[in-house]
Amino acid sequence: MRRLVFASILAGSCIGLVAGAVTYRREVERNYPPPNILILSLCSLRKAEMEIFNPTGQPSLTPRIDRAFRSGLALDQVYSSFGWTNLALYFLRAFDQKFLNDQGYDVIADELRPLQVSVRASTVDDDPAQMVHHIHPKLQYLQGRISLHRSRPFFAYVHIKYMHYPYKDGLNPNSGWDKFLSPEEKLHIERVLREPQLLREKLPFALTLSGEPDLLKSLPEFRPLESDPVRVFFGLYNLMVDRISLAQWASHEDYEKELGILRKVYRAKLNKLDEILEPVLDLYGRQDLKDNTILILMGDHGEAFMEHGHLGHAMHVYDEILTPPVLVRFPRVWRLHIENLQKQVYMGSLADWIMSAVKGRNREGDFRETVVGNPKNEYIISRNCSNSIHSLRWDGRWKFIVDRANREKMLFDLQTDPKEMVNVAEQHPDLAARLELELTARLGDLDAITDPTPCQL
Repeated sequence: MRRLVFASILAGSCIGLVAGAVTYRREVERNYPPPNILILSLCSLRKAEMEIFNPTGQPSLTPRIDRAFRSGLALDQVYSSFGWTNLALYFLRAFDQKFLNDQGYDVIADELRPLQVSVRASTVDDDPAQMVHHIHPKLQYLQGRISLHRSRPFFAYVHIKYMHYPYKDGLNPNSGWDKFLSPEEKLHIERVLREPQLLREKLPFALTLSGEPDLLKSLPEFRPLESDPVRVFFGLYNLMVDRISLAQWASHEDYEKELGILRKVYRAKLNKLDEILEPVLDLYGRQDLKDNTILILMGDHGEAFMEHGHLGHAMHVYDEILTPPVLVRFPRVWRLHIENLQKQVYMGSLADWIMSAVKGRNREGDFRETVVGNPKNEYIISRNCSNSIHSLRWDGRWKFIVDRANREKMLFDLQTDPKEMVNVAEQHPDLAARLELELTARLGDLDAITDPTPCQL
């Protein structure tokens, strides 16, 4: 009898321990529920114009972005393999709708592309002057969809092309450009866009500002293309990145002034975009969203402003194109303590971490393991749009570039030369040779991410 009583007591105690363990586990799960994930991808975003990355002591162009991520992480060295369309290559390809649904997530998508709340229609010949007007309804759509999600987490990837050239949308009264340009500079823009004879000598400047096919009517080689907007668009792009056109413009007496105008219009657009994004950056003032949402703001790619004789993106592998800004804000309930990372991080490592968060790994150690300690970070290979230029970035310090089209090899010490201005390949021939072998051996890794032929802008 005593044995039976003892056995009953012991069994009851074990049941109590198991129940306690289950209760504790549920408590932890309730404190760390599956997070909402909201990724804001901003096309053509430059760190150089963002005070949070490049403190200048001047009034910030992005005060709302700065404020939204003050308690988050500013990742200064997230490095991509491509200077275009990182959202598709790293994220949309990995996070398909069925997988997310299977993980218990609702996917916020619109009628254009799954997982992407686009800000413009999918046709090439949209009127970019209306771009700022396209953003508001799309963000309102996002807000409406988020408001429906109470019991299940959501996953949303919002891609905004407002910063992408041409900058015509930055030349309307709603953009706020009057605050940035002088009357003389406005008259100069009007004159260049009004007088077709200036096109050949100032083509990159005119096309970056306007991108209008009508500008090319004075160029005989483009007349047959006028009925095909897609061919016109890529014709415009090819002229913009053409070295001859860029060199001709750079030799013009108005070059410095015009490059300054492009920068000012870009900054005006960035300042306007910061204003437009304020509600979503604040997660619409909802405390429940702030408590349990991973908010990421990232550049889809960077943008060159002639630092190395190039304008735009995709055409080379310099850091101003391949190292877009990335900002991360964790859910408040996580209470993570992670300092800003001053080390090289592969863009794919960030996608790996989001994947782990979707699968329920939401601790500080998971972020450190997946992002900071990811072995993919040590060697990062990259290529340009035409697949003629490749680079290998090693350990955050050395960068080796092979330009096969121009038979040029370059090595940069990023520790002493972060702007990649001094080629030290001749001073370090053994290191250059070793990195070239490493680059050659790893080129196949790029094919696993994307088709090595044409790219999307």
